[in-house]
Amino acid sequence: MDKEFEYPEGSLVYSIKGNEAVLGICKGSFTSLALPEYPEEGIRLVGIGKKAFLGRKTLRKLSVPSSVRSVGDFGFAHCSNLKELDMPLCEAGDGIFTGCTSLEKVTFPGMSEDKAALFALSVRFSGPARISDVESLNDEWFARFDAWIVSLLQQADDEGFTNQILCGEEEVGLSDREAYESGRRVIKASLCIQRLLHPEGLRSDAEKIFTDYIYSHREGSENGNESWLAVRENYPNKAHFEILERYGCVDDGNRRTMLKSLGDDKQELKSLLMKNAGTEAFDRFFSGLEI
Repeated sequence: MDKEFEYPEGSLVYSIKGNEAVLGICKGSFTSLALPEYPEEGIRLVGIGKKAFLGRKTLRKLSVPSSVRSVGDFGFAHCSNLKELDMPLCEAGDGIFTGCTSLEKVTFPGMSEDKAALFALSVRFSGPARISDVESLNDEWFARFDAWIVSLLQQADDEGFTNQILCGEEEVGLSDREAYESGRRVIKASLCIQRLLHPEGLRSDAEKIFTDYIYSHREGSENGNESWLAVRENYPNKAHFEILERYGCVDDGNRRTMLKSLGDDKQELKSLLMKNAGTEAFDRFFSGLEI
């Protein structure tokens, strides 16, 4: 028996058998949703059906109760704005995270903040992330994760460019080789910055590789400024800016250029750059800016 429950932002349709329910489809424009363990008195949620949340582009945060034992194929697929997901360890079908390109945190019971962030990062960029790995996110998994990032750093920046052209992707601007290569470097810098921000299990040799990469792609570097672009465009907040600061990517030589590249929507970064200049340098720093 199917039963639909209405909410202000949409509805949830369950398939009910006996005293158990499986969520069949989510409708509407939910932004934050905590699924009830008991959709109805005496009826317990035990599963998320195939494609239940497929393409829910408004959804940003989802919490799945511990009663859920399985998620069907493509259960959360193409929830392209989903940032946070809390869920139990359970049986998972194929492609449940396909197209979840905004995930910042996937949290399982007892999981640390660093592991939740790194698992999500691995999901977003097709790294080593499977639910079957969750119970063994140990030193061996961290080593595999870091080796995966290193392998990406070692790839040529134009790798895949020809395939994009052959697939007709020039319509979306990817026929510009220089822009394509810069975009690839932004992804590489983003991975390095995120890993440094979540250092659980990070060995010193991998840390050096990641810090060398972001430093060699700081603003003003002859190799490109993609470390700054990664923070400015993808992570314009204090935590990520402080990674650049910590590893010497912000200095008197590039601070002015970084500040001048910011629009009115990046006030937090502007403030952080002002503070980075120091009290004594404050007046001198702004007196040299063009209005």
